[in-house]
Amino acid sequence: KAGRVEAAAAIYRRLLAADPNSFDAHFELGQILISQQKLDEARQHMKAAADLQPDHGPAQVRLAEVALRLDDMKGAEEALLEAKRIEPREASIHYNLGRVYERLGRAPEALLEYLAFLDLAPQDSRANNIRARVALYYENTRDVDAAIRIYRELIASEPSRASAHLALAGILYRRALYNDALPEYEQVLRLDPGNSAAHANIGSIYRIKGR
Repeated sequence: KAGRVEAAAAIYRRLLAADPNSFDAHFELGQILISQQKLDEARQHMKAAADLQPDHGPAQVRLAEVALRLDDMKGAEEALLEAKRIEPREASIHYNLGRVYERLGRAPEALLEYLAFLDLAPQDSRANNIRARVALYYENTRDVDAAIRIYRELIASEPSRASAHLALAGILYRRALYNDALPEYEQVLRLDPGNSAAHANIGSIYRIKGR
């Protein structure tokens, strides 16, 4: 297999020697180089492909992928914004742009991209982890109603996630909604019997109720 890949790369290099402006040769060679972890050279060819066909979404996405692997957040942002312009309803573009903004510490922009991702791909395998991050963002910014809504969505999608039940229970407890918090804490203990916070707060609820 490695030999076939090298042979393919050699063919594309010969094509580029004959025609340096071949989009297909730059794009396909760039993909091969990505698979070989030759990222600096891969970026050169993907950048050339994107420059030759600025409205080619996959070229922008692959260019962003290389930039992410090289930890170049600015380059990744630029390529992803171009990709979003071309394919605004491609969920993975919003997901990766959210990752970039999160790493850059631009939380409000990350939130918007993650919400767009969840809207476009609610059943994606990455969706529940994003829901957890969005819920935590709302919790930290004191948008409690939004946090409750997202935690409930997360629990409906993944009932076995003890951390989501615990987070939701904590919000409800702090709001003195003890009848709502209690079953969430009880579910935590069914999933994680040794969870000390759940035991402690169930005890507090029983005490408040005079039990």
